[in-house]
Amino acid sequence: MGDDHGYTLLEVLVATTLMALMALPLSDGVTIGLRTWTNTHKEISEKEKIRLVRHRLSQWLRNAYSADPGRFVSALRPPLVGSQNEITFTAAIHPDARVDDLYQVSLVLDEQQSLNMLLVEDFIAKERSCLNRTTDMEGICKTIPLLSGVKAIVIGYFDNSSGLWKDTWSEQLYLPEAIRLDLTFEGETRIWPQLIVRPQASGWARCAFDSQLLVCS
Repeated sequence: MGDDHGYTLLEVLVATTLMALMALPLSDGVTIGLRTWTNTHKEISEKEKIRLVRHRLSQWLRNAYSADPGRFVSALRPPLVGSQNEITFTAAIHPDARVDDLYQVSLVLDEQQSLNMLLVEDFIAKERSCLNRTTDMEGICKTIPLLSGVKAIVIGYFDNSSGLWKDTWSEQLYLPEAIRLDLTFEGETRIWPQLIVRPQASGWARCAFDSQLLVCS
């Protein structure tokens, strides 16, 4: 027989131990890399979501309907009603431009710190409001979550007649010159740059609004 022989158990154990020690730094590097990638991906996703919500809100507020949608001469209603933490207005927000149905849109912050949009389609016929929800509102109001983990929302309304920002908008029969939205998030690094939107349409609630020309007559 020749001198060739296999490895002893001790040699195998020593080699395995050395390989494990050499792999530790590589394992730590992979773990750190994966954690960094996950956090970066989450941060990018959250930023993209905030960007999308800002874009949609800007679009809807810009297209706010400036006339009283009910058209009741004896009891005109303001086209927009809002406080520091809630706002309700009317707009054609359907993604298909060929559909010009009006929706009542309410932006509210619930108890679970979720910023939601409440919608009522064809609300003129129903004469309902999601903010005064009752049992018969089931199936009429649609709740669409926009952002979670929102600590507070502060809304301001610029009144061109006084040249001042107001905390509420309730009795005016016209749209504010501009609407300001500030959001703060709970215990996170997400940032919401202040959003100021100027509605494209202007005019009094008693006017006849032309949705194509965006003017009242």
